[in-house]
Amino acid sequence: MTNDSMLKFYSIFHLNLMYSSIAVEDRKKVIDLCYSPLLDLIDEGYPLALEPTAVTLEIIAEESPEWIHRFRLQVEAGICELIGSGYAQLIGPLVPDSVNRWNLSIGETIYQNLLGTTPKIAMINEMSYSGGLVHNYNVAGYEGVIMEWNNPRRFHPEWDKNQRYFPQTISGPGGETTKVLWADSIAFQKFQRYSHRETPLDEYVGYLHDHASTTNRFFPLYTNDVEIFDYRPGRFKTEEALHHGSEWDRIRLLYKTLDEATWAEHVLPSQVLSSPDGNSYPIIRLESPEQPIPVKKQEKYNITRWALTGRNDVLINTDCFRLFQQMSEQGCHDYGEWKDLCFLWSSDFRTHIENNRWLDYQKLMSKKLQEWQLPSASAEKPPSFTGVIKNQQADTENNPTLMLGNDMIAVELIKRKGLTIKALAFKACSKKPLIGTLEHGYYEDISFGADFYSGHFSLERANQHKLTDLSHLPYQVSGLAPEYERVMTSDENSSLRYTKTMEVQGHKFIMDLWLDFPIREYGTIRLGNFTFLPDAWDSESLYFATHNGGPELEEFSLKDTHFNHLDILSALVSSKHGLGVTNGVMIIGDKFKSVTIKHDPSILAMIPSVIFQRLSEDEFFLRVIYSIQESDETFREAAICQNFHAQWTLTMNKL
Repeated sequence: MTNDSMLKFYSIFHLNLMYSSIAVEDRKKVIDLCYSPLLDLIDEGYPLALEPTAVTLEIIAEESPEWIHRFRLQVEAGICELIGSGYAQLIGPLVPDSVNRWNLSIGETIYQNLLGTTPKIAMINEMSYSGGLVHNYNVAGYEGVIMEWNNPRRFHPEWDKNQRYFPQTISGPGGETTKVLWADSIAFQKFQRYSHRETPLDEYVGYLHDHASTTNRFFPLYTNDVEIFDYRPGRFKTEEALHHGSEWDRIRLLYKTLDEATWAEHVLPSQVLSSPDGNSYPIIRLESPEQPIPVKKQEKYNITRWALTGRNDVLINTDCFRLFQQMSEQGCHDYGEWKDLCFLWSSDFRTHIENNRWLDYQKLMSKKLQEWQLPSASAEKPPSFTGVIKNQQADTENNPTLMLGNDMIAVELIKRKGLTIKALAFKACSKKPLIGTLEHGYYEDISFGADFYSGHFSLERANQHKLTDLSHLPYQVSGLAPEYERVMTSDENSSLRYTKTMEVQGHKFIMDLWLDFPIREYGTIRLGNFTFLPDAWDSESLYFATHNGGPELEEFSLKDTHFNHLDILSALVSSKHGLGVTNGVMIIGDKFKSVTIKHDPSILAMIPSVIFQRLSEDEFFLRVIYSIQESDETFREAAICQNFHAQWTLTMNKL
């Protein structure tokens, strides 16, 4: 390596006083112990970048206005850099496009008001990325974003390994592009281990030197939280204990050591962004069918963490969608109302939220719902309609299935299995049923030696039998053919009470499910299982598409893929991936046709996952499964009754 070649480091510290485990009374302590030492390092000549959420700046302005003044002077002097985050740290792929744009716009306003400038580079919140977000950051005026390298790289083996050392150009689903600077989860976790005295200085510096080359490279020294240095948020019992001596002194020693090294140079992110060194590489997409929403760090950090776990993520997300829908329908342009909604959608209320802050959150949510004249989401009850009751044993033996339909749709339901869907055909567009049941023995592969139904639900808990609606219960049929036909079945006697209706209405197939849980307990609740019948689909052109926080559909080809988003990671973490479906639209299609599955997130903010396994050249297994509860270390049980109403509307388009 020549003396004029450098490994150019950049350090980005994320500031978030809304951090889930920080109590309100500890905020001033965090400013003093974590935020002020950062400014000291900047004054000592180390070029650092800070990424504060705008709500954090507002809190600091109240608690410590001198910190804001000092930071503003440093930004104006160009000795440090402001990185954008938005108003709140919300998870972009889980919220509607317009909420993402409001969050970025409100953040820009606050940055300007408090610091006299607006950032040109943004860090993806929690590094939860979707292609649809590219448009939102472009609209907000950002010139580039910061996103993790490690997870997207895993599913893009075609990338050159040297791309990690240079800014790249990434594309969204509509062809819009922006620059990306890399974060690196392994790198920032090693920085943390060094700072916490788990790794000696020489060993850590040796790790960094291994990334040097004979040519200039850029490397993300640190791109994560600042609230873990000289302070412990208290999320885990396994957190490294505080030792004698300041961790900031350890960080200072590291920076001094690198300053003295002939092969290292500390730079600001804007210097990396303006480098032409990465321009020789093609435009890339970070997402993939296997991982449609990449998230930082290990696989326990996936999108279900903020959608389906926590203290009650699915219900507070539903309430946020209800507020969003009401505000949108009434044409609300009130800055304060959208600011409150962004605050309520913050990721920090969906993980390890401190108890007093959780109580305050519930009060604020209740207040906002009342202001917009919205009742509690859990108040809705299933309908009570009467039809012809069918439960005769002889009837089932002679006619094991029940037919619903009209000129456009035919649905065959299995009576003994809770009226699951044996075959759903859209007669106007396809001669073959598209969705239904694959019976035991359909596949030769013994790992698929089961019945794969459609239209059922399951509750799975540790060391307990699975609960489903795959049972023979009374059902009622009613309707005004040809306008509609409807069937209803229910079980009011078990510990898990439910009602299910299925209806054919014009060109639509509609399924509703009401669930009543006496308590909130560990486990998974998956519903709306839809199994796609292989004989009806062109396997080479199969795809799925949905919105993940952006304005355009994100389409993913299933060709040459093999994955299960619901793979269990561990006994604690129940799934690995999911989809945002922020417009409530999920599409499965091929080059001839597509099926659209719609749900209303303001009724229930469930999210789907996809399973696609190719068993041979012409044989595959494809399923879409919706979930309203998954498990991870943020999940909290509660002695509360939970009522859910899920609804799906299925239609078909012929291409």
